[in-house]
Amino acid sequence: MSPLSKGLFRSAILLSGTSLSPWAYQRNYQLYSRELIRNIDPANYHKYNTSQTIYEFLKNIPTEISNDACLAIVTTNPKSYLQLYQGFFFAPVYEHEHDGAFLTKQAYEAMEEGDFNKVPVLLGATSEEDYFLMEDKEGLGYISEIFTQSRDSIPDDMHVTEENKDTIKAELMNFYTSGGNYVDNPRKLVTLMSDHDFVKSVLKFAEQLVKHSQNPYLYQFSYKGVLGFHRNQSACGWRGSSLIQHH
Repeated sequence: MSPLSKGLFRSAILLSGTSLSPWAYQRNYQLYSRELIRNIDPANYHKYNTSQTIYEFLKNIPTEISNDACLAIVTTNPKSYLQLYQGFFFAPVYEHEHDGAFLTKQAYEAMEEGDFNKVPVLLGATSEEDYFLMEDKEGLGYISEIFTQSRDSIPDDMHVTEENKDTIKAELMNFYTSGGNYVDNPRKLVTLMSDHDFVKSVLKFAEQLVKHSQNPYLYQFSYKGVLGFHRNQSACGWRGSSLIQHH
């Protein structure tokens, strides 16, 4: 996506993610940058209130200290469970135009305008990519309750108004649970999160490639069928499904 990468590669393989993925961009980078500094230097963190002062401070911090400070954010922030859904705390950001800027244009805008490096692309996703959540019954139960009761299921980038958020939340839940809720249908929540976290962005990215005369190789890796004594793996909660990983 960066103009600085032009000519450095001849093709790309995008496994279960693209620059359009919800977790691939951090919208509140100033908030988390300052929170990172507060974990390192709580007495003076208020002094670092510009991009330049934040940059100068962080580039001189030993790796071990910054790693511990990052871990503190991940383990204490109540929204950590939403990182795949709404953006990793420490994900790429878009810069103002300046010498050496790596990314300055938002990914969707760049794709719409055809402003990207045009090379052959293979991309795709796996069905139920968020199935790893089934291994953590307590965690999945917590997310199920939150998504059923709150508006956290509404993607940050969805164009909605404050007045219709409750309606959108209800329509999403009705679509995936057929009139039920996520607490009673945790596997349906896994499907919702898998679609949002992985599948949707891969399909949209492929559409944009085709729009600009690129011919991507789009794959879908799925298995639904007989496995041992289980008639349908997707419905049985088969142990070990989380071991299917990227290599």
